[in-house]
Amino acid sequence: MDLKVVAGDLYCALGLEQKAVGVRFIQAQEEFDSLEVAQIKGRLKYCAMVKKAAEGRSFKAGPENFGCGGAVNALGIGDKVDLSLANYMKLGLYANEGVAAQAMEDVTKIKQHIYGVLLMPLEQCIKIPDVVIMLANSYQAMRVLQGYTYHHGVIKQVHLSGNQAFCSECTATPYIHQEVNISVLCSGTRFIARWDDHQMAIGVPTCQMEAVVDGILKTMNKTEPDEKKAEIRLRAEKQNRKYLLENKAAYYYE
Repeated sequence: MDLKVVAGDLYCALGLEQKAVGVRFIQAQEEFDSLEVAQIKGRLKYCAMVKKAAEGRSFKAGPENFGCGGAVNALGIGDKVDLSLANYMKLGLYANEGVAAQAMEDVTKIKQHIYGVLLMPLEQCIKIPDVVIMLANSYQAMRVLQGYTYHHGVIKQVHLSGNQAFCSECTATPYIHQEVNISVLCSGTRFIARWDDHQMAIGVPTCQMEAVVDGILKTMNKTEPDEKKAEIRLRAEKQNRKYLLENKAAYYYE
């Protein structure tokens, strides 16, 4: 898979406001130390790390860099944090202990031990990532799902709660289930990382990324209105890419 080609097609077709982020799990400290990429300084929430990568930065993060117990548990980083049922109830997000206990059980978590993560804009990745995260508006998210559906059909199961958006919904879930997952983000990341109200996110296992982007391209003529095709042509021209776009070809013009 040529990540630069995949990323270029993705940006041309969708007009994403920010970079798609490749997330690579680093299993051992030896591999982590050998990576010739700067380690992020200090402690950050994982979602804030994703935002930095979406803004164009490349870095690695070890156990000492994670400032969120929920992300540590969801991603299997270092020593697990004791997030008890009482702690879940303190959040005020669940009606009763039964609901909170079920939420604790259902949140996707990576059970294997992960030493750290490598985060880079997709086109800059020096190693094939495990998961690709895209920030999108609802229209762009629709197009990603249409690209997936073109090759794979309907997504059978989506893990979605409005909580633990980036660590669980967009990273652990696509990694564990090897399936595209969508997230409307969560209150914590919207406050911490200052995402715009219209933004949502999609996590894609990298093994599906090439087919998803191909599906986006293959469905452009039948889904995009003419005014959006004009925007795609302009973006493609700047990147020296050519797509066979036909006006009045969308299925709803018929």
